[in-house]
Amino acid sequence: MTSRTAVPPVVRTATSKVLVLAGLAVFIILIYSVIAGLIGRLIGGTRIWLSLVATVCVAVAFEPARRHIQRWVNQMIYGRRATPYEVLAEITGRLASTESEEGLLQRMASMLAAGTGADRAAVWLRNGSNFLAVATEPAGQESVVAGAGALPGTSELIQDNGEVLGAFTVEKGADETPTGTERLLIADLAGSAGLVLRKLRLGAALEDKAEELRESRRRLVDAQDVERRLLERELYGGAQQRVIAVKLKLGLALQAARAEGADKVAALVAEMVGDAQLAIDQIRTLARGIYPPLLEAEGLGPAVASLAGLASVEVLVHTSVPNRYPLPLEAAIYFCVSESLTNAAKHGRQPVVVTIAETDSALTFSVTDSGPGFDPQSTSAGVGLRNMADRLGTLGGTFTVASAPGSATTVCGHLPLADSRAD
Repeated sequence: MTSRTAVPPVVRTATSKVLVLAGLAVFIILIYSVIAGLIGRLIGGTRIWLSLVATVCVAVAFEPARRHIQRWVNQMIYGRRATPYEVLAEITGRLASTESEEGLLQRMASMLAAGTGADRAAVWLRNGSNFLAVATEPAGQESVVAGAGALPGTSELIQDNGEVLGAFTVEKGADETPTGTERLLIADLAGSAGLVLRKLRLGAALEDKAEELRESRRRLVDAQDVERRLLERELYGGAQQRVIAVKLKLGLALQAARAEGADKVAALVAEMVGDAQLAIDQIRTLARGIYPPLLEAEGLGPAVASLAGLASVEVLVHTSVPNRYPLPLEAAIYFCVSESLTNAAKHGRQPVVVTIAETDSALTFSVTDSGPGFDPQSTSAGVGLRNMADRLGTLGGTFTVASAPGSATTVCGHLPLADSRAD
């Protein structure tokens, strides 16, 4: 589709009229010359009925000829315009595509200008009592007007189920107005665009809701991690210290019982000292599972290495994470690895290989065991897998499980960094 030449509107209009009149004059002369002249010579002499036939032919063919000549002149002056059918066909084809909102609206404005030969065409969206020009041809002429009555040029409201969603406007030169066919095109396009704008509006609303849901999930996970850290500190600083104090007192009681020769009491107290130490060990293990202090203090690598050392299965750790990262990212990978090791230990899948690495744009991890495997398609995800997917999802990450009966199981995670390395 060729573009229009940069000629002033008044000159284009005058030139168009002159060329159309000249074309019609040539057409009439040709008709008379062929019928009254050439045919008259062939049959001999000039007959009045040939002039009448020529007049009737001119009268019948005048309007079709004028339309064809006008089309040729318009194409010569303005360049080839899209026909109304081409405009509607292209816009309809775009509805099923995945084109962005901005791209689709700009395409509408461009096709509207091409179909009407307008100097300026615009797509307006309604925002309260105002209309905002969100796409224009030529591009980059956005503006705001108050109310439909202030829309420039020839306008057509875009409606869906009686609700005004926006408008189309077409502006031509000072002496030009859209023809009946062009007005019909604008009206038809506005009728089709109602569903488009409704779809775009619903899509934007859904995206807003999805982003709100992601933010809500992120806040929930952050709040859970805060509670985990508080509980871990309470266990270390509260319950563990009390049990240690009890163990120390029992140690003094054991010494006193042995000094008094109370062997039975001493044996019972010694057993109680062992129980207190066991309680201290369990509290420490529980606290590390809730939120490891090592993760916050030294980072992902040391924390995962410590986790592997405490696991009940053989674990090989390969880490390549030279940087510190925001704590939510480190916590997400740490707890995903922890859950994966728990699953591997539960099903006796060992040895287990843990790999954590930083790429140019992401932090990735994988946990691979050598167990019997399973069919992910026929096995529903447990609570642990769902929790891992939710944790990574709140940070824009992805989570996959690859396995098959008789082969290894690999849990993989991918978290985009987006320049989120901690200072």
